[in-house]
Amino acid sequence: MKSGNRGLNKLSVLNTIAFVVFCYFVGGATAISLTCLIFDLNTSQLSDILKDPETSSKPIIITQALIFTVSGCLVFPTIYEFITPRNSISGIRYKKRGHLPLLLVTIALVFSTLPLISILIELNYRIPFPNSLSNLETYFSEMEDAARKFSSSLLIFNSFKDLIVAIIIIALIPGFAEEYFFRGLVQTRLQNVLKNHHYAILLSAFLFSIMHFQFYGLIPRMALGVLFGYMFAWSNNIWYPIIGHMMNNTIGVLSSYFWGPTVLDPENGNRFPILLLLVSIVVSFVLISYLKHYNTTHGGASSDQKIA
Repeated sequence: MKSGNRGLNKLSVLNTIAFVVFCYFVGGATAISLTCLIFDLNTSQLSDILKDPETSSKPIIITQALIFTVSGCLVFPTIYEFITPRNSISGIRYKKRGHLPLLLVTIALVFSTLPLISILIELNYRIPFPNSLSNLETYFSEMEDAARKFSSSLLIFNSFKDLIVAIIIIALIPGFAEEYFFRGLVQTRLQNVLKNHHYAILLSAFLFSIMHFQFYGLIPRMALGVLFGYMFAWSNNIWYPIIGHMMNNTIGVLSSYFWGPTVLDPENGNRFPILLLLVSIVVSFVLISYLKHYNTTHGGASSDQKIA
């Protein structure tokens, strides 16, 4: 009986992974189709634009990115969940009232982990490849370069209006949509299957990271996914990871606005001082401990969901 349950669990996990891939694939196809329709382009023309986004029409890039995020992480996942017998939407907690201390801790935690994330970015970037995998390394580098060009095209600021648009497109909408999808739906699905918050958080964070198709951001993005996952699990409230995600992306946009889009590029060798890294570790540990303790003592997670 137990082996049968394990087999069913593996099948359900694979089904969840397929659910993520399906939503992203359909979201991508929808973004291409609607963008071509709106701007009267064919797929070949749009492909050429996306290959060189820095010198292309910014409205086309923004439209494609916006449609992909909204359709892939909000519209199609929600439709799919509603038409399945046992959906995960009911497991998402949208509490009417949040707690100001938790909101402040969430924001502070995003800032305190910046030096740690910076180190993870550099370590990820410096992962060596053996000569036998040089073709794979070249492929990853090309993907990273394409992703960097796409992001840079959204971070070209000719006016304050461009900054507001960038915050909306890069920080606010993805922050909400991706947390709703990966923490609210995917993590909840995995928790229902695996009956273990830690496994559900780690796997959903891995899917969150790998679906960005950027090998050189895999580790730091997964670390953020784990952080947001525990925020959701401990508080039982999706708004805290949403706020944390929005804040993290907003910091990136503002950094690009004031210091240029390459300010945190690992190739530039920008590093935080060792003392600041130590302070970051200590402060982050204290804030995470407070977050967990506060939610435990104030009934953040339900009694059957408390995490050791």
